[in-house]
Amino acid sequence: MNMSRSLHGRLIVFVGLTVITLFTISGVTVSAFLESTLWSEFDASQHSRALMLSQLIEQDHDGLIYEWREGTVAAVPLARESEALTLWKRGHIEHVYPENATPIQPGFDQSLHMFNTRLDNGESARVVRLTFQPRLDHLRVEREEIERDLREGIPSAQVTLLFARSTVGIETTIQKMRLTLCGVGIIGLIVTLLATGIAVNYGLRPLDHTAQQISTLNIETLSERLENEAEQPRELQPLIHTINQLLDRLEATFERERAFSADVAHELRTPLAGLRAKSEVALSKPRSSEQYQETIQQCLLITEQATAIVESLLATTQQSISEIRKQEIDINNLLTDIVREYQKVIDKRELTVLWNTSSCETVSADPNMLTILFRNLIDNAVSYADAGTTITIEAVANQQELTIEVSNTAQDFSSKDIDRVFERFWRADTARAATGLHSGLGLSLCRRLVESLGGKIEASYFDHVFSIRLKRTYSAQ
Repeated sequence: MNMSRSLHGRLIVFVGLTVITLFTISGVTVSAFLESTLWSEFDASQHSRALMLSQLIEQDHDGLIYEWREGTVAAVPLARESEALTLWKRGHIEHVYPENATPIQPGFDQSLHMFNTRLDNGESARVVRLTFQPRLDHLRVEREEIERDLREGIPSAQVTLLFARSTVGIETTIQKMRLTLCGVGIIGLIVTLLATGIAVNYGLRPLDHTAQQISTLNIETLSERLENEAEQPRELQPLIHTINQLLDRLEATFERERAFSADVAHELRTPLAGLRAKSEVALSKPRSSEQYQETIQQCLLITEQATAIVESLLATTQQSISEIRKQEIDINNLLTDIVREYQKVIDKRELTVLWNTSSCETVSADPNMLTILFRNLIDNAVSYADAGTTITIEAVANQQELTIEVSNTAQDFSSKDIDRVFERFWRADTARAATGLHSGLGLSLCRRLVESLGGKIEASYFDHVFSIRLKRTYSAQ
């Protein structure tokens, strides 16, 4: 898995680096604080030891008196292996302990009260410098000598005590503390990274689920949507909402493409049948050049009509209302032409077609769309009307709207199917559908045409009469 492209990996790496940084800063801070505290306590303890040792030193006429030599204390209060003592008086060494040890030099910087050195055994040590006035043994020091020294400004015994103590113990403690902090930090880091990985996987589970849903989408499942949008984390809701909207648009686009293909196939049946009929008639016997010329012109007219039908359907599919060309259309002439196309079927089924357009002789509309609309309405009525009955077409217009109604008698139609007549590929008479002459797209196309023009179409069935009524606000002439 490429960590740079994995959201899980990026989060874990980012959190890991953050935790490492925090652990490092915290560890260094805690270590520095504890080390500073330990050294402060060590220095304070050493200073207290130096003060205690200074209390065991007295001054008399003969010089410095050390109580551990006088037997007033049980033993030398120093550890021979880890501590050392050097007393300086007026630039001279007065006493060294252990006796054979190398004297501790006071150094050049007299302002330092603590400094580092090494013992004879090689161990590092910390030295405390303490300058003090030893206690006077009044039984041994003559008053006159003390007063003389004071008059001359010379302290009777200005002594510098240098007390060194090995730092191996505290350094070992500090080293153990550092190792402990490092160990705890590493264990804490590992636990944190594991917990972070679990938390990241759990937190990104909705995203993984969404990605899995998206991966299953294809052209066959465009009707599906990403589920539980409201229950998703707040950060994912806009993304899921946008994807669902995109799926809505994709589904609508594919549906329009399918509808366009089906509608074109449906509407081209008539002109193709006309072309075939004209061609068969022309080839049935030898004819004059004028007759062939006339047939070719008729075929050309049919192809132009077919082209216009395809363009109208394409404009409707794309819902490009601004591209629709409107012109004044004579409804009587339009109905006459369409009824003439179905005259053979009308005569065969002994149907009568009546229309009343006296209140609306012309309308402003796209001629191709209106032709497709009337042709499908009349085709539906001629195909499904009871034989020997009457088909009625009525157009009524006023200042507000245009209403067109096509009615036919249909004894076998079931009123419970009235809500399905505009469904694509639905047919009331499956026996006729089996002939291949009807695909169940006519009324569905009519509805889409009317809706694309901003109109409304509805079906009704009353007293064995099936009616299709469409309304649209037009300017009637």
